[in-house]
Formats: sequence, structure tokens, C-alpha cells
Amino acid sequence: MKGHVRERGKGNWYAVIDARDPKTGKRKRKWHSLKAKGKREAQIECAALISSIKGGTYLEPIKVTVAEYMERWLEHARSQVSPKTFERYCGVVRGNILPALGAVPITKLQPAQISEMYAKALHGGRRDGKSGGLSPASVLYIHRILKAALAVAVSEWRLLPWNPADPIKAPKVRRKAVRALNAAESAALLEAVRPYRLFIPVLLAVTSGLRRGEICSLRWRSVDLSKAAQLAVIMYVVAQADGHPLKPNSLTHEFVRFIASTDLPKVRFHDLRHSHATQFLASGIHPKIAQERLGHATVAITLDLYSHVLPGMQEEAASRVDQALRQALDNQRGGAKG
Repeated sequence: MKGHVRERGKGNWYAVIDARDPKTGKRKRKWHSLKAKGKREAQIECAALISSIKGGTYLEPIKVTVAEYMERWLEHARSQVSPKTFERYCGVVRGNILPALGAVPITKLQPAQISEMYAKALHGGRRDGKSGGLSPASVLYIHRILKAALAVAVSEWRLLPWNPADPIKAPKVRRKAVRALNAAESAALLEAVRPYRLFIPVLLAVTSGLRRGEICSLRWRSVDLSKAAQLAVIMYVVAQADGHPLKPNSLTHEFVRFIASTDLPKVRFHDLRHSHATQFLASGIHPKIAQERLGHATVAITLDLYSHVLPGMQEEAASRVDQALRQALDNQRGGAKG
């Protein structure tokens, strides 16, 4: 396989690839449009194109549908995200994006088609058989996945000259106020739930901020027996009475029934994670440590979610600085008098 670059018109560069047809053995010449702005860039792109064709990773844009591309992208994304995130990607791609856009050639995909998909999802995009549409937050998640996938088509695989999802304004999501228990309410909850099998999952959520899926997926291999402080974790491996793993939805439903039978604040199980994070930050722990503990991708996510805690932290920090300065001034004056 050989290739060279050609300029057609001013600044329009193409890779000209010569290859043999595997069936007939005859040579075929194909022209591929490049994004290069000069001959040197065009030669680099041409070399990368030849490499991808030889490696079997090249997709010919004119023949690739959105469905074919998204399935290839999922395989590309598999090694870059956690198994749980990959599972969500697959659900969104195959359940929401492909039914609407799968048959469209990727080179023909337009912002108007994407925008129409979002509008339909908002008004009737549920897949559980119930009437109504998806929430703005769900459609926003679809948008983020599609935009990220098409970005790879532009920057890495060079199937598209631009990202058709870029001009689309995603639905605005009104974030609900986080409901967090204070320390006294958390203690009351733990005492109330102590006689029930929910106690361990609730204890883990309140004291460590684990998500329900993380709690249900705890396994014995997660226990570090070499550390004395970890021995108590042996009690925390959560399972059903028959030893089978506890499903996250089952945990949620059981917690909802329990809370409804008490006079405790009517919080969701996930709010226990918020409670832990809020108390963690309010106690003066640095947000970076909180971010790592909660498993957020960036500290900006932590600060955004728990900004309601920050004003009090800022006031306390300012008070401490003021107190330190006053002490330093008093020491300085005392030394000058002496």
C-alpha cells in the first residue's frame, strides 16, 4: 500500500492511496480529504491514514452509519472508563441514540437531527413503557456521550471535519437542593436502623459516603486483612440471606420502606452520601481529600455539589486568619515594649 498527498485548489489537501483489491488483485486509487493546512501536515495525516488502514481500524466515512460508528466507539471507550460507566454508555447508545440516529450516515449527520432527537426524548423518550419523556438531566447525559463520541470521530479518527453536536445547546438542568442529615440526625438514623439488616449498608453510606452500587458490590477480596483497622470490614460485606449479592434497587426500596415507617427525615439512600460529604467538609477537611474520598473526577465537581457548605467554611477560615494576625500583632507589640 502506497500513498502520497495532492493539493486541489488552494489549501485543499488530499491523501491519494494506492492499494490492491483483495478479491481481484487489481490496484485501486482512492482520494481522502485531509484537514491539513500545509504539505507537511498533509504528509503526516497521510501516513497516519495508511497506518490505520493497514491496522484495520480505518472506517470509510461515506459508508459508515451512526450505528456502526457508535458501536466501534463503545469498544474504544471500554478501556477508558469503569465497567459501570461503560454499562451506562451502552444503555444510552443502544437505547436512546441508535433508535433515533443509527441509520444516518455519519457524514450526513446534522445538528438539526440531533436537536430533534433531544426534543423527542424530552416529550416521549421513556423506555420503561410509561408515558412521558426523559428528564432534562437524562437528555443532558445523552448529549454529553454523543458529543464525546463524535469528538473522537473528528480529532482522532478523522471521519468528520467538525462535530455536529457542538452547536447544540443541551437542556438546562435545575439542580435540586441537596438534602443532608446533620450529625445528630445521622446518629438517630443509625440507632433506629440498628436492629435491621439495613444497618450495615446505612452505616457504610453514613460513615464513608459509598454509593449504593459500591456497597452492594463489596467482596471479600476488598478486605485487607493485613491492616488491623480493616478487620471490622469483614462484617461489612453486604449480601442477601442466601449469600447472593444484594441488588442496588432492592437496597433502595427497602430503605424507602424503612424511612416511611419512622419519624426520621424523609431522605433518599443517596442522601446519606451527601450527608457524609457535607459533614466531612463542614468539619474543616480539605475539599481535595473529600474529592478523593467520594471518587469525584475533579475537585470542581465536589465544590459545585457542596457549595452550600463553603460559606460557613470561608467564614471560619477568615476568622482563623484574623485570630492569627491579632495574635501576631499582640506578640509584636509585647516584644516592642519589652
